[in-house]
Order: sequence, then structure tokens, then C-alpha cells
Amino acid sequence: FALECMQFAIDNFSFSTFTIVDSDQLLIRDNYSEYVSDFFSKRPGIGLLSSDPQRIGVQNGNYFVASEALKEYELWKPLLESFPDGLNKFVHWTFWPSTVFSALAIQDLVKLFKENKLLKHIMKETKIWATEEVIFPTLVALLGYEIILNPCDYEYVKYKVSYTVKDIESEMNK
Repeated sequence: FALECMQFAIDNFSFSTFTIVDSDQLLIRDNYSEYVSDFFSKRPGIGLLSSDPQRIGVQNGNYFVASEALKEYELWKPLLESFPDGLNKFVHWTFWPSTVFSALAIQDLVKLFKENKLLKHIMKETKIWATEEVIFPTLVALLGYEIILNPCDYEYVKYKVSYTVKDIESEMNK
């Protein structure tokens, strides 16, 4: 779905950044798009804003989806080796609602998925779930883009957390 949205955006719009707003996001403030676009324009080379830009290794047991991906290292290894320093870029993770891509990273991701035979094979074999949270950031890193911490406040962007009207009012008052 995300790749189809990316392709649709490429084919139909002029844009500098791309995100998919999903149900985990409680609300977005006014001028969010302008703020994010301005942030990207001041830092060329950014491919992705992430909830956690660090490379995830076996020692990071708090990242279940990413640690599951590490079990597929041998499946991914041929693709990783085809990129400069690729072995050292596996694996990255981001919480999907805090993820924002640059337009250039989107173009390169879509092209990679269309043209790379190794990636197509891996996608048929992988058991990684929440692929958008592991595969996209990892590929953005492989493509040579910088992954940095999203500068926005994500205190209320959490998975399976209920919020009260008081929580919403509190956040709106910030």
C-alpha cells in the first residue's frame, strides 16, 4: 500500500516530503507540512525522519520487529553487500506514524522496489511483519540517505494507548 501511495504521489504531485497518516496519530497541528518541509530544506541529505534513527543491533532487545529482522540476516546479506557499507546498515526501525520521507528518498525507494531483483526475491521470502517500520528505513539507509530523529513531539503517538479528553486538551495547550 505504501509503495503504491508513493508511486501515486510521484506521478501526480510536486512534493518535498511524504508521510502516511495512520490511526496511531491522534492529531496533527496547523502548519505541520510547512514545518517538516522547512526542516528538510535546512538539512540536505535527509531521507527519513524517524522515531529512533539509530541502527538496531542484537543488543537492542526493545525493538521486537527489528530484532526479528536480524534473524533473516543471511536472506538479506546479498542485497546488503551490493551497497557501500551495506552490512553496517542492517537493520533500522521507525515507528510508522512518526516517519517522514524526503521526495528524493521516495523516488529511489520506488525505483529500487521496481528494479532490484534481489529485493524482489527477499520480499517474497521475508517473514518480517510491520515491513514499513523495518524495510523502508533500512533501505533508505542503504540508499545513502541520512536517517535522523523526527523533531516533532510524539508524546501522544503510541501504539495501543488510550487517551482522554484531558490528554488532548493538555497537548493542545502546549
